[in-house]
Amino acid sequence: MPSKAKDSIERAIKTLIFPFVVCLFFGIATGGKIFSARSILIILRQSVMPAIIIMAMMPNLSLGLMDFSIGAVVTTSAIIAGNLMNMTGTGLPGLIFFALLSAVLLTSLTGFLNNKLKVPILVVALGLMLVYEALPSLLFPDGNFAIIKVKYAVLAQSPHIFIIFGITFILYYILTNKTAYGHNIRALGGNSELAARAGLKVERIKQLSFTFSGIFGGIAAAIYMSSSGQVNTPAAFGSMGTVMDAFLGLFLGMFLSRFCDGAIGIVIAVITMTVLSNGMLNMGIDATYRDIVKSVVLFFLLAFSGNQPYFVAWRQNLKRAEKANAAYREKTRAKQQ
Repeated sequence: MPSKAKDSIERAIKTLIFPFVVCLFFGIATGGKIFSARSILIILRQSVMPAIIIMAMMPNLSLGLMDFSIGAVVTTSAIIAGNLMNMTGTGLPGLIFFALLSAVLLTSLTGFLNNKLKVPILVVALGLMLVYEALPSLLFPDGNFAIIKVKYAVLAQSPHIFIIFGITFILYYILTNKTAYGHNIRALGGNSELAARAGLKVERIKQLSFTFSGIFGGIAAAIYMSSSGQVNTPAAFGSMGTVMDAFLGLFLGMFLSRFCDGAIGIVIAVITMTVLSNGMLNMGIDATYRDIVKSVVLFFLLAFSGNQPYFVAWRQNLKRAEKANAAYREKTRAKQQ
């Protein structure tokens, strides 16, 4: 078998082994209920918004920038877009336009302050999270929430939600694989100091990363507004709940991206985590225990990912030991003859 084909097969196996185990386990545990046509449709539909939120977070995270404010961006953009759509009577086009505009402006501000303040992104993001959560109350003091009519809530329904996801996936794939921006992100994520010495403008690339994250945050906001029908201003740090479902998929997606393209890794990771959650729900497991299981899975993923270099070194040492033992046995056999 050609080495390239062998490598591709190995990477595919490494990518799919954990999702396969999860799907197999819950397929058996639920008696196949989780893989009925209705359940599959629900799983796929529930996977769309977390996947898009991950697309908003992944490039920044690859640069070492965990933007916790993205949940507030999604919630606030949904409220702003819903209200402006109603005020202007622009319908679905208005909802999408205002959601994109709001999210891009907010994430661009996050990137600008991160570059100029020179403080850890965690500090910037947590501070801005509170600001963004309070923004709807300042803009719409008579009603810090948004309600849209049922006829405009189609973006979260089939087949519209899958069409939107398909367009979003293609956009993300092109941005991260076919543009200078994507190559620069990988260069900075691999070795930022070396990339800076090579002439890459680090602050500009980071700013672009935050701005592009707003595009995906805006798409998520439009879907969020459509799926909820009514979005209220969250309490302090309450917007974190919007992105919690995405966190497991985010870290699993980063892990899988070592063996496959990042965009494909995101899709596989989110579907796997949705199967995990829905599988436990079908088994009648309480919400508290579901959260514990998901937290344990996240812990092991992070532990394995963080310690993978040690596993690689261990395997290499074993191979070297096997070669040394084989050479010693061969030498001993030659002496005896």
